Amino acid sequence: MSGTTQDGQRVRGAETAPAAASQPDGAQVARLLPMSPNILVDMNKALSDGTSGAAQLSKILKSDPGLVATILRLVNSAYFGLPYPIQRPTAAIAYLGVSEVHRLVVTASIINGFEKFDRGHLEAIWRRSALAAITTRELVRSRARWLSSSTAWTLGLLHDLGSLATLAVAPDALDRVTAYCEERQCLVAEAEVALGLPSATDFANVLCHEWRLPWTIEVAATQHRSATMSAGTGGDDAQLLTMVFAAVRLATLATRNLRPEIRERLGVEVRQLLGCGEEELWDILARVHAQREEAEACMQQLLPKAS
Repeated sequence: MSGTTQDGQRVRGAETAPAAASQPDGAQVARLLPMSPNILVDMNKALSDGTSGAAQLSKILKSDPGLVATILRLVNSAYFGLPYPIQRPTAAIAYLGVSEVHRLVVTASIINGFEKFDRGHLEAIWRRSALAAITTRELVRSRARWLSSSTAWTLGLLHDLGSLATLAVAPDALDRVTAYCEERQCLVAEAEVALGLPSATDFANVLCHEWRLPWTIEVAATQHRSATMSAGTGGDDAQLLTMVFAAVRLATLATRNLRPEIRERLGVEVRQLLGCGEEELWDILARVHAQREEAEACMQQLLPKAS
């Protein structure tokens, strides 16, 4: 299997493991997933109907105080670096705009929707995801400044919806995959195949469709392993997703204990995706390692405090 670079070239060797042996039942998976919150349903409807004015969105946001609290926590986090704290949804809409608030609603909905599951797994998932988000943002800022760094951050943060869905649908499978990866120093895809388990990206696909998530989030969540996009994907979206695919590999290299041949393969894939040489790759990876402390702080902000 191969992926695509930002110039449309194929990434040779991306996720060469065969497909997982067991395919999940989509309807059964959907029943086990958390339900999409009404606030996200209402906001999606307002956006599709063209009624997404500030007053209407503010009314929608006020219908779910718990989600608003998470949104405001995100808005006031170190990522946005606002000069003063924002206390009300109306202020968030006025300052950030409708598109940014919609991304925040999606992110907050995911965070809150899965917060009841195992804290240890949640911390591990969001820690990795935060590093991927920060890395995607920094790649955009350094290599493609015309792209939206906030969109890049969101796509990087939500790339691993498959692990969250697995935690909800088959937590024992996540335990087995985690243990196998640690023992064999391998990637998740290899563990899923060896254990005969469904792919987490299949679970992510069901979640994205059930929650009607934006298609760019769906691609990031379901295609980051193979680094592939549909033939019609182009322009800024294709370049953003390329940055996500590279960032996921960089974050994996920075956080996982992997066999040498896997590390080498991931490095080659990053170089192909970014069009960089080996020396630049090492410089980028050093910066990713330096961002792990920021990722830890981000994870702590994303998750509510343990009771």
